[in-house]
Amino acid sequence: MLIYTGTYDPFIIKETFSAVIILICAGIWGYGIVSRNTTPKFPELFWPCLFYLGAILLSLKNAVHAALVWRFFFQQCLLILIYVFSAQTSQANKLKVFNSLALATLCAGIYGIIQTFNLDFIHWKMQWGNRPSATFGNPNF
Repeated sequence: MLIYTGTYDPFIIKETFSAVIILICAGIWGYGIVSRNTTPKFPELFWPCLFYLGAILLSLKNAVHAALVWRFFFQQCLLILIYVFSAQTSQANKLKVFNSLALATLCAGIYGIIQTFNLDFIHWKMQWGNRPSATFGNPNF
């Protein structure tokens, strides 16, 4: 699913997949809080984040394209959820996340180098004109 090539919007599948994973994590986290009857730790910038989300919702009043505002609001909610999750984890777990992100970045960089030499190993289902040569220049990603 993550490398599906049959869409004209190369990010919709990845955004949907990421949102589903984040929402599943939020559900598990929420269930853990309710089942243990505990109060979650909120980071110090939690309230400013909520005011920021409120400002986004207020912008709906003057928005020409309300659907874009809702999409942006949803994306910002997901990012704030990740921020709240980070306050619940230990330093060792944060280090594991950082190492995972560093590994993913290394893989993306190596894939970009492979594309530079036109050795892309994932077949492009659709032609997009001139081939870009950059990290994830393949429109599948």
